Amino acid sequence: MAAIYLRHSKHGLKVACSSLEADADKLNGWVEYDPNVPIQEPEKLGEPDFLKPDPVPDPIPEPVPDPVPDTGPKVAPRPKVKSKAKAK
Repeated sequence: MAAIYLRHSKHGLKVACSSLEADADKLNGWVEYDPNVPIQEPEKLGEPDFLKPDPVPDPIPEPVPDPVPDTGPKVAPRPKVKSKAKAK
């Protein structure tokens, strides 16, 4: 019984015990390799953009209320009127 060495980009390395097992694994993304030949690591491409945090947006400034122009006629306050209470 020959050992068949397989590698997978996600799952790592494994040894298949039969050619039927190795053939089934190859259909699932496993690749046969020779353990006597060093594996060359692919060049690192950096972190994918979807894993990077979103940039922090600038804070939204508080709205400054517009001064309301004082328009319209000026109305004098009503004079205070003394109440006429009935005396007993």
